[in-house]
Amino acid sequence: MKNKVKRVATMKVNGKMKTTLAACKKEKRSAKTMFKSIILSRHPTHFPLRDKGVLPFLPFRSCVRFGSTTELNTKYDYVECNTANSIRTSSSKLFMKEAFKEANIPSPEWFTIDNIRENIETVSFPLIAKKLYGSRGRGMAKILNSTELIEFLDSTIGVESYYFEKFYAYGKEYRLHMTKNGCFYACRKMIKKETEQKHRWYKNRTNCVWLLETNLKFEKPDFWNLIVEDCKKALKAIKLDVGAFDVIVKQNPSANGKNWKILESNSAPSFGDLTLQYYIKQIPEILNEKYRESQL
Repeated sequence: MKNKVKRVATMKVNGKMKTTLAACKKEKRSAKTMFKSIILSRHPTHFPLRDKGVLPFLPFRSCVRFGSTTELNTKYDYVECNTANSIRTSSSKLFMKEAFKEANIPSPEWFTIDNIRENIETVSFPLIAKKLYGSRGRGMAKILNSTELIEFLDSTIGVESYYFEKFYAYGKEYRLHMTKNGCFYACRKMIKKETEQKHRWYKNRTNCVWLLETNLKFEKPDFWNLIVEDCKKALKAIKLDVGAFDVIVKQNPSANGKNWKILESNSAPSFGDLTLQYYIKQIPEILNEKYRESQL
């Protein structure tokens, strides 16, 4: 024991040896250190991403956000899949619509609460009232005329938290899951046969089945690649690394003009079993690519 203590003491006196030893220890520690990605989400279908062995450990610190704007309170640098700012833009329908407009994304015409009050007599109907921070269709209403609009404005609690969007009866609706490299997974939303007529004007998980591309009823449009390009532009405009976009497409496309509109982005889409598997593959690829870019 005495010899060991003496050796360590000798190393401390020898500055050169101390530096070399520290470098060796640091190199050894760095080679062995692998980190588990932090998953920031409150959505239950995202929780499996935190399970052991689902995502690979990476040689750098990383976090993945799904709808979360929680800032990382840490002294370390993290590679982030979806920054807090990108989530804020996607989550606020007003910020999202402004980003779409600036990037010339085909999206439904929309109005703020002040715009709609100023144009009650001239606005065209039907309209859809949506919450600025809504999701999964909560709080939506279809408004057919100015009388219904005035009633909605006068009687709705928290009406200041709404915006209004022109309704387009395009018939088809798809959800595209996107990265900057393109669409890695898509589904078509189709209304369930038993859905009541009053609930057939919108499509979400409560009244729809989700068809995969392998299903003949998916009916991929001939201009699918153009839709994907617009979704890539929308993803870039919001500054998301990964996200989903709901797109409506005309049932009977015209030869000229746009036959689709991007309704909205979704930074925290629900995961089914298959969706989860696609994201398990995409997340490490996104993080590794962002890490490589940060080292340039």
